[in-house]
Amino acid sequence: MTTTVHGRSGGSRRPGLAVLPAAVLMIILDGTIVTVALPSNQRDLGFAVRQGHGGAMVSAVSLGMIVPLYPQPRERAKAIGAFSFVGAAGASIGLVLASGVRTPCSGSSDTARPPPAWRSCPLR
Repeated sequence: MTTTVHGRSGGSRRPGLAVLPAAVLMIILDGTIVTVALPSNQRDLGFAVRQGHGGAMVSAVSLGMIVPLYPQPRERAKAIGAFSFVGAAGASIGLVLASGVRTPCSGSSDTARPPPAWRSCPLR
């Protein structure tokens, strides 16, 4: 069963374009952070697998919901572009956040990775 949306104004579609990319942003942020933190959290792998299954379903459905919301090709291209931008930004933000959690300023045994630039570390 397919449903198409005809004759709707842009105002009624805006909440969908706000909520769907936000859901994907959270999934990508979480996936990136779990991937970086996985070596230290291997005992909680079952939780990460269940979370990954839910995230995979939500991300596929959200893009599928954007397509019928924007039947005009020009509007659809803009909506998919915004959706893609949010996903790419989520991956970048997730790496920055995860590297801040994994890399402490002092006492780190991993000297190959410097602390993130956004974190202020006291000089000794």
